[in-house]
Amino acid sequence: MRKRVHLNFDWQYIADIDPSDIHSLAWESHASKVDIPHTNRELPYNNFDERAYQFQSAYRKQIAFEHFADASHALLRFEGVMSSCQVFFNRVLVGEHHCGYLPFEIDLLPYVKKGQDNEIIVVVDASEDPLIPPFGHVVDYLTYGGIYREVELILVSDIYVKNARIHTAPDNDNNQKVHLAIDIANPDLHDSELNLEIALCDLNDQVIHQEPVAVTLSKHHTQRIEHHFTVSDVKLWELDNPALYKLVVHLSGDTPLDTRTFRFGFRTVAFKNDGFYLNGKAVKLIGLNRHQSYPYVGYAMPQSAQARDAELMKFELGCNCVRSSHYPPSSHFLNRCDEIGLLVFNEIPGWQHIGEEPLWQQRTMDNVQGMIERDVNHPSVFIWGVRINESPDHHDLYKATNVLARQLDPSRPTGGVRCIGNSELLEDVYTYNDFSHTGNNEPLQSRRQVAGADVPYLVTEHCGHMFPTKPFDSQDRLLEQALRHARVLNKTFGHADYCGAIGWSLFDYNTHEDFGSGDRICYHGVLDMFREPKYAAAVYASQQDEMPVMELAGNMKNGDYAAGQAGALWVFTNCDSIKLFKNDRYIQTFYPDKNSFPHLPHPPVVIDDFIGDQIAVNEPFSPDDAETIRQLFSIIMRKGQDGLNLWQKAQMFWILKKNRQSIQDGVNLFLKYVGNWGDASASYRIEGYKHDQCVIKKTRSKSRKARLNVKADQSRLQHRHTYDVTRITVQCVDEDSVVRPYANDPIQVEVSAGLELMGPDFLSLTAGRTAFWVRTRGVTGHEQVRVKSSRFGQHCIELDVHDN
Repeated sequence: MRKRVHLNFDWQYIADIDPSDIHSLAWESHASKVDIPHTNRELPYNNFDERAYQFQSAYRKQIAFEHFADASHALLRFEGVMSSCQVFFNRVLVGEHHCGYLPFEIDLLPYVKKGQDNEIIVVVDASEDPLIPPFGHVVDYLTYGGIYREVELILVSDIYVKNARIHTAPDNDNNQKVHLAIDIANPDLHDSELNLEIALCDLNDQVIHQEPVAVTLSKHHTQRIEHHFTVSDVKLWELDNPALYKLVVHLSGDTPLDTRTFRFGFRTVAFKNDGFYLNGKAVKLIGLNRHQSYPYVGYAMPQSAQARDAELMKFELGCNCVRSSHYPPSSHFLNRCDEIGLLVFNEIPGWQHIGEEPLWQQRTMDNVQGMIERDVNHPSVFIWGVRINESPDHHDLYKATNVLARQLDPSRPTGGVRCIGNSELLEDVYTYNDFSHTGNNEPLQSRRQVAGADVPYLVTEHCGHMFPTKPFDSQDRLLEQALRHARVLNKTFGHADYCGAIGWSLFDYNTHEDFGSGDRICYHGVLDMFREPKYAAAVYASQQDEMPVMELAGNMKNGDYAAGQAGALWVFTNCDSIKLFKNDRYIQTFYPDKNSFPHLPHPPVVIDDFIGDQIAVNEPFSPDDAETIRQLFSIIMRKGQDGLNLWQKAQMFWILKKNRQSIQDGVNLFLKYVGNWGDASASYRIEGYKHDQCVIKKTRSKSRKARLNVKADQSRLQHRHTYDVTRITVQCVDEDSVVRPYANDPIQVEVSAGLELMGPDFLSLTAGRTAFWVRTRGVTGHEQVRVKSSRFGQHCIELDVHDN
């Protein structure tokens, strides 16, 4: 029967080797001890040479013979090795692999030495081999290196279940038809009669359907068993209720042979000319592109970090979809998307370049097959990306990738992300990167402009490099980035031509010298590389209704703006209205800007009046004159001092003149009620209301004090099949818990013996904040993370580490 042995701890590692010397390496004196996932070299946050990780390295592990004793086959499985590797077992080359984003297995049993430890050596080549996608030309992201996803040994019988593809579809009686394609591995070429018991269960192991299937095994290495059955009264996988089920496959002959469980969901997906449909209901796809990289360690992060990214997108940003740009993501990420109801655009590795060599193109075909075979049962995956991102048309290659995808999975549509209009459409959906918006023009091109026909159409990238925005940029630039995303989403929601829009990108990310801002970072994200939000993140978060959102897109400090004029305050919110109070005095109620953003579910609110009736109450003007002054000051706040037309300027001049006041008196009046000069205690309270109830409240005062706010994403870590991690965020905040964006204090990080810091132990705040990850080391119990600052003292985070 099947047994899994996790092999993620206690590998020996030697960097930068000559592979011709692999069997003479001085392991005992030169190797370091590492755990998987592992990056071949930790990198700085920015300003480094990307060639620093592009070398060959070696990993070594001893496996005791008793692990192999009762098995007929021993499958060594790697989930991801970047970017190619050779595997030696007891000094015999037993396999190699040439895709860093998909798993592979090697049967070790023919090479096992009885009664002694057996040696695995993996030679990893992290160079950019032009015969391996995505390489061959420039690539706008880094691929890092190492055994960066998990490793396990799977011990099985002489006949075992290799895989199962599960397809479901509703029938005319609202039942669900289930089609199974179960692959039985028969490497020893047996010829026999077997029994296959299948059981459909819910996640509580309640059996819904069960039946036997007779199997006549012929002498083939793999035999496919096709089977159909129909079930009723099952729940559909929905975005707000992602119901999941299990198919349990039990294989036996005279004795039990193998048992495997496959998780899946019942749902239908369809792209039509008027939109995307999930289970027959129209859904506007709104999401972001995700690179799977992290500061310092690149791709090497375990399950909890992968799941956390999915949770962030769904629960904090309110997205309903994500594109796995530009390669298949971790299975842990997909599993969490299944569980929380986050749709995934899954695509093959590549970036613009198509290799001319037959081997390069064959590996692209292999990637299509490997991606679908690994991920076909994930209900979150709603489309297969079978074209190299932003590549030119290539009829023969893309006809072949589409044919293969449809053979392997007829239940899902195909897409091919391009950046050229009117290209040959061999896929089911015209998927297009639309970077046409420059701030003052139309947010998106029309479907007809791009596709040249009324076909299913999905925008797969927008914004991004058109307006790179650093977390430490000016308030105006951070706001403009947010408004560009808002304009695109508004256009998307307003037209059925667009099935949706997936923004570029979720996070900032490291890149090659050819791209980014000169420091090896593309600042294209709505969050920074540490997963901390810019204002643009609130554009997405405010479109959902699960939790109240009210992000003030400005620090309200006049001196941080041109001409010392903060202007109107944009608020990204899902509230029905916002009330503004100054020094506890009610000023005004503001409502979503439906004129500028008529199609957004929740348009932003613009606070352009910080005066209310204060001029009428406190100054010697008539009520009409006071109201006119208030309106003119609001225009200046929104548009600047040049925003007044000639008639409005004349109005202001006439009001001042008839009240015997000078132009300077008018300037002083503006500074008093808008600039708040001389007001020693000016403070604001902003309250958000839904259904006439205050659901969220924020304050902005003089910001005289500062402190550090240190938090962990999770306080309970699980050290089990591999190490666990958590992110620690550090923010310099004021009395209102608002990040002070120009704090750049240095901090030192110390961890207790059972933890390890990932990255440097000396950091500086950037835009008032930073973050880092810590990982477990195998010691269970109570652990601590200490953040030290010469200005703010020491802060301690308590973590509990468990092994279950």
